Amino acid sequence: MAEPLLQMEGIERHYETPAGVVKALDGVSFEIHEGERVILLGPSGSGKTTLLNCLSALDSPTGGNYRFQGSDVPRSHSENMTSFRRDNIGYVFQFFNLLQDLTVLENILLIQELAGKKDPARAKELLNLVGLEAEVDRFPGEVSGGQQQRVAIARSIAKR
Repeated sequence: MAEPLLQMEGIERHYETPAGVVKALDGVSFEIHEGERVILLGPSGSGKTTLLNCLSALDSPTGGNYRFQGSDVPRSHSENMTSFRRDNIGYVFQFFNLLQDLTVLENILLIQELAGKKDPARAKELLNLVGLEAEVDRFPGEVSGGQQQRVAIARSIAKR
């Protein structure tokens, strides 16, 4: 079998609180191979968001090993973590974090520019793909919540 795209072994994320140590993640291990789809299910408070934050390098595990495409993922230097996220991760947040002063199209172009891959034709193609070709010149506050989510999805794909 091919090398995993993503591999987490014994991942831990513990937090110090006034009440003591909280073990948000304790020994999580899994692999994801290219082309696989994964669903993360669990009750509220079970560590899903913490795991996604570690997986996307928004947070660092306190233990375990995390490899992406065969290389260790940065976990301590925030600039390296930011570079890893920018180059490898697309994330649609619960709150879409669209810049309200930029149009729908400009929100896509900005992420492309930050990734060094500005391509207006591709940005428009992605908006067409998510059914927003008629909304390119509108601002996030002028479109519905569902449309904002689709902009966020297009934005997460745009840097590839």
